[in-house]
Amino acid sequence: MSHDPVGGHSRRYGLLLPHFGPHASRDALTSDVVRIEALGFDSVWARDHVVYEPHRYEDQDRTFLDPLITLSVVAGVTERLILATGCLIPHRHPVSAAAALAALDFVAGGNRVLVGFGLGTFDHEFDSVGMAGWDRRRVLPEQVQIMKRLWSGEENVAHHGEFYDFEGVTIRPVPEEGTLPIWYSGPSQAAVRRAVEGCDGW
Repeated sequence: MSHDPVGGHSRRYGLLLPHFGPHASRDALTSDVVRIEALGFDSVWARDHVVYEPHRYEDQDRTFLDPLITLSVVAGVTERLILATGCLIPHRHPVSAAAALAALDFVAGGNRVLVGFGLGTFDHEFDSVGMAGWDRRRVLPEQVQIMKRLWSGEENVAHHGEFYDFEGVTIRPVPEEGTLPIWYSGPSQAAVRRAVEGCDGW
């Protein structure tokens, strides 16, 4: 049974971390998040890009800190905050992503990581990592399938799919509960359908 780190039906509050643009700083990810936790917030969230280009309504400073590194810093100075991605885009290899997210769960103390995924908006980001022309609507479900198998503790995982092909892969550590909750992010009806069909939340 999948776990829900934000739990129950009561109202919860989270904040987007300042890990991009002119406000990104070490202090924002250390002393400020300690204060955020003390104030009773439930979660902190990080965006994802591989090539960051600010929206036109944002400051045009292109500083961007990787979300998994950002959340690892936060994990080291907090005890309770849920560490969430809102959302990861599927440009990482799923074996690498599974290992990194499991390691984040491990250093955070377990049951604090929530993995939000989305398809991403900008083709140039995928072009830059050799994924030009890949149908991300099919890439993401295959990635999720692989990550869930690896998180389960299965050894010598073999996968022969449309986009990924490998054998003999085992990762350690794995999440305490044998999985991490995966939510799908997006405002469309298709996003809701993907959340229902392959994820734990929306």
